[in-house]
Amino acid sequence: MNVQSNAKIEKIFEATFELIAKNGIYNTPVSAISKKSQVATGTIYHYFESKEVLINALYLSLKKKMLQAVMVGYDSERGYRAKFFRIWINYYDYLVDNAEILSFVEQCANTPIITDETQKKADAIVSPLLKFFQAGIEKGTLKQDNVQLIVSLLHGSVVSLTKLQISGRLAATDEVKLSVAEFCWKGLK
Repeated sequence: MNVQSNAKIEKIFEATFELIAKNGIYNTPVSAISKKSQVATGTIYHYFESKEVLINALYLSLKKKMLQAVMVGYDSERGYRAKFFRIWINYYDYLVDNAEILSFVEQCANTPIITDETQKKADAIVSPLLKFFQAGIEKGTLKQDNVQLIVSLLHGSVVSLTKLQISGRLAATDEVKLSVAEFCWKGLK
């Protein structure tokens, strides 16, 4: 793909993302994506054979960005607990700063549009996190021995606090963030 193609795909992704975050998956036709992105409908179909294929590609693109953000400042030389807290706080900060991504990912998680193949690719993208948790299990640091459950517990605590912060019902100070991360940590030890 050339630079011009990449720029068009990014415009398509951005428009799709914004429209779905605002209107929902089923209320976002390709014609609206075309209008918002200023990319012809035929060109969109040239890159993506259907809206579902487009959404799956965007979902994977966002998963990559999320993983990159979650791993910022991750230092393999630090202790396991410190790495856990870095991941937790990075994930929280990313979602608070990118609330639309949370909305998009949650909509995707609750729809059959995301294919099994895409979910396998998403799992491969987040494999560094899965390996991190598996290492914690193998070393006996984490008593919970189901990686998917660990991810779910971490995700749930981060998303719950994120939603409270975004809604304005709770000011998530650094002290509050650390307290919730500590609660999650203790639940896994």
